Amino acid sequence: MALHAVSLNEPVVLKSVQRTMLLDETKRTTLVPLRHLLRASRISGRVDSYCVCAAVGCGIALQREILATTLMQLLRDTWGQAPVVFHPTVHVASFDEAWLLSLITAMRDDDTDSAAFLLGSRLPKYTHRMVLSLLAQLGF
Repeated sequence: MALHAVSLNEPVVLKSVQRTMLLDETKRTTLVPLRHLLRASRISGRVDSYCVCAAVGCGIALQREILATTLMQLLRDTWGQAPVVFHPTVHVASFDEAWLLSLITAMRDDDTDSAAFLLGSRLPKYTHRMVLSLLAQLGF
């Protein structure tokens, strides 16, 4: 058996990594409302902590808008860029949407190990409780 050495002149072909996930109908029913909220909150301004605290006593529509804006703001600040959110009619999910969908599924199934892994893989520890709280309050 011969070993093959790669020279510096020989190009190395890397397989492209798929950064999207095909959605079945059950995943779409969860993701479409989340997409509407996140896309609407993407264009809104920054929300201070006083507004978040005041949102608890507001009407449901305003509360969901402020909580979604806070979630987008938190993810944008920790990731260094805004999460990629596709249009609600698109039948694939971006990597960020797939991550959020996996986290929501883990929360629904009370799979704390998977939720802890997902949170630890992309977010600093001090944000874990806030992200879980925001998703729970949003009803996902």
